[in-house]
Amino acid sequence: MDRATLLRQYITKQQAGIEIGPWFNPIAPKRDGFNCLSMDVFDTRTLRERAAADPHITAPLTDIEDVDLVGSSTELEQVVRDKYPLGSFDYVISSHNFEHLPNPVRFLQACSRVLKSGGVISMAIPDHRMCFDHFRPLTTLTDWLLAYLDKRERPTPAQIFHQFAYIADYVEGGERRASFPSAWSPDNVVGQAKLKQTYADFLTWTESLGEGYLDVHCSVMTPSSFEMLVADCIHLDLLPLDIIEITAFEHEFHAHLRVVAEPVAHDEEAHRRRRDTLLRRSRDEEAVMSDRFRALRAERDTLLDTVERLAAAVHALEADVGALRDSRSWRLTTPLRWLSSTMRRTRAG
Repeated sequence: MDRATLLRQYITKQQAGIEIGPWFNPIAPKRDGFNCLSMDVFDTRTLRERAAADPHITAPLTDIEDVDLVGSSTELEQVVRDKYPLGSFDYVISSHNFEHLPNPVRFLQACSRVLKSGGVISMAIPDHRMCFDHFRPLTTLTDWLLAYLDKRERPTPAQIFHQFAYIADYVEGGERRASFPSAWSPDNVVGQAKLKQTYADFLTWTESLGEGYLDVHCSVMTPSSFEMLVADCIHLDLLPLDIIEITAFEHEFHAHLRVVAEPVAHDEEAHRRRRDTLLRRSRDEEAVMSDRFRALRAERDTLLDTVERLAAAVHALEADVGALRDSRSWRLTTPLRWLSSTMRRTRAG
């Protein structure tokens, strides 16, 4: 299945949904028959004006659908409540929006109130290993909890500094990319920060806290680290959700969550074991992009190739021995029978 089909696999055209920030590339477009409202921080006219002024956007302006809900996704619950009854939607879907949210727990809580019981949240989220966040450390549960308890509504100066201090591009043949496939060598990921200027900007951002809104990635995740964050919040009774599945796809991963009617009783020991597994898996996901891991994998592939070639040579030799053994020359075949028997005994040992 293609990307859009994978993201839509738990929804139908007939269901009522909300797409967060579809911009010029909606996943569930009205023009294709989806019963889906569009939500954005800008109205339709502003979005089309911004697209027309951006030389990097080549899509037709008509691809930008009418915006039905105007407001920040952080305020999803309030924006929806002003126009529709809560609990009346079947799904919320978004692509590369969640990582920008200053308060992820609050957003997921809002989704759970906007959706019916059994409603689905489907999101495409960048895998930090394959984008300009490549060098940034993973977001922790502490980060999410502090944002939630602080009722955060905008990125902090620290989050802004993190993005610009560690921002990187994939550079090859004079071309720069903000994201890249996992199979490409991480040797070509190059940091772009001018640290002194970034620090000076950080001091300015700290002094002007509360003025304006500078959009950055507030959460930096891999598939397993995201799963652990959500599972931890579910275990802490912060989210009435269940994880359907989380799957890697090229330079991103797709997360599908479901709203549950009643909180599930949590087993502390079972969650600890699951958490340990996810912690190890997150560590391994980070290691996949290291130079040492790539070198060891290349050595393994070389050894496997050598073993396969030797096995093919042995198979061919056995075939030659068998052919000669079946020939009419008793004097020739007797020693070959002995050789074949010796080879079998050697392999068995």
